[in-house]
Amino acid sequence: MNVQEKLNSLSCDDIAPKVKKKKRPAYYIFSTVRIVLFLVCLAVFVFSLKSIFENFEDYKVGDEIYGNIQLEFDNMGADGLTSPIYSADKTIPLSKFDDMLISDGVAPPIVSNEDMEEFLKVRNKLEILRKDYPDLYGWLNVKGTSINYPVMQGTDNSFYVDHTPDGSKNSAGSIFADFRCKNPAEKTQNLVLYGHNIRSWGTMFNGITNFFNKNYFESHRTIELWTFDGIYEYTIISIYETNIYDDYTTISFGGGSITSFIRETIEQSANSAGEVEYNAASKLITLSTCSNSLDSDNRYALVGILTKSITAA
Repeated sequence: MNVQEKLNSLSCDDIAPKVKKKKRPAYYIFSTVRIVLFLVCLAVFVFSLKSIFENFEDYKVGDEIYGNIQLEFDNMGADGLTSPIYSADKTIPLSKFDDMLISDGVAPPIVSNEDMEEFLKVRNKLEILRKDYPDLYGWLNVKGTSINYPVMQGTDNSFYVDHTPDGSKNSAGSIFADFRCKNPAEKTQNLVLYGHNIRSWGTMFNGITNFFNKNYFESHRTIELWTFDGIYEYTIISIYETNIYDDYTTISFGGGSITSFIRETIEQSANSAGEVEYNAASKLITLSTCSNSLDSDNRYALVGILTKSITAA
């Protein structure tokens, strides 16, 4: 290549290179802010991932704990006794049950032998469980659903939000009765029970969400509650979405105001309960859990009215 060709191949930048512009301060500020935002987002992502993993582990452990409690409860013998205490070659007459179960010096005065047998079996099961879980209130079973759990009751409504029945810290928490609700259950006009809506595992009170389906609502209408003072059966009358600022967790009512409360509860229901008989002496049970909405204040309420009871007094 001759000199002329070399000259022709030169560009403007070869002859007079561009002078690099000095970056303005705003550029460095923007870059710094962008890096900081990236690091913040990364930290939030890592923290969220850590929380999800921890919750997953908690739910897994909680599911195992409840599975073991349910297994223990279901495997108790025909008379409510575990196999180490009860066996076919060493039966315990029903007449002896009251002596075993007296906790206050007075045997439960139940007239019907059939009722007495059923009640004592249940009470004995609960007495056995209470040795390991001192705050045990009773046992809840919504017939035909996955809701089949022990019910705890603390001195406030905070402890069992994130503790299992054995007192272990766990975000799965427990099903628990409002601390304001006193025994016996039938003395409380509206017995309120709380539980988490664990969607990822379909456990605890997640099953309440199914009641928004009309067919499911109509085919699952019975709530059973077994306590130390009686066996209670409620018929479900309402499923609705509310919020923490509503009065749905009111446990006692003056005069006959419970009738208006029941009427409003039925009117709010997403599904019709048909004709419901109630009066000023009616008793309710309300199962409360978080809703599936993004509003953390929203709640689902499943409400039943007491239709049958076997009590110790």
